[in-house]
Amino acid sequence: MVKVNVKTGDKYGRFTIIQELPIKILYGRKLREFKCLCICGVTKNVLLQEIRYGSTKSCGCLIKDLNQQRREIAQVNTRTYSSWSHMRQRCGAKVDLRVKKYYANISICGEWSKFKNFLNDMGVRPEGTSLDRINNHGNYCKENCRWATQTEQVRNRNNSVYYQVGAKRLHINVAATVLGVKVKTLYSRYYRMKK
Repeated sequence: MVKVNVKTGDKYGRFTIIQELPIKILYGRKLREFKCLCICGVTKNVLLQEIRYGSTKSCGCLIKDLNQQRREIAQVNTRTYSSWSHMRQRCGAKVDLRVKKYYANISICGEWSKFKNFLNDMGVRPEGTSLDRINNHGNYCKENCRWATQTEQVRNRNNSVYYQVGAKRLHINVAATVLGVKVKTLYSRYYRMKK
């Protein structure tokens, strides 16, 4: 049988051969074994037949990386991913001119260029919510974003009207409920006071 020529520095899968180890006897067979360095930095002793025929391609990090990729691909069809993607589109170059003008001075923090960082900071998007900036003039970042309901988002607009009820400043819809009057009535009072 011809001896396979394997030398230090040869690459197999994610492994680089560091050195050949003494012959290993397994079930009465003499097997060549090598100390290998994986691209992730882990060293592992691997039999020649395992690396030559591809049954062992890494120290185990390849499976972890593939599983992570599968999880990321699975995330693409989620509401959370959709919110992240739309946030990036709004702040990108290829958007409607009106949207571009509105988001001209708004940016996304560097960490959120990767979906997994966004997910770690914001968590999974709850049902019935969407991404909202707490300060409408601020950037997209962990400190300035939240998952908010449609009602919360409407109350957080720049043009939202607030009404003073006792010591509290309430959104006009909430104030109308608290005072037991129609919203229309409060708008009327509000604009009369503004004159």
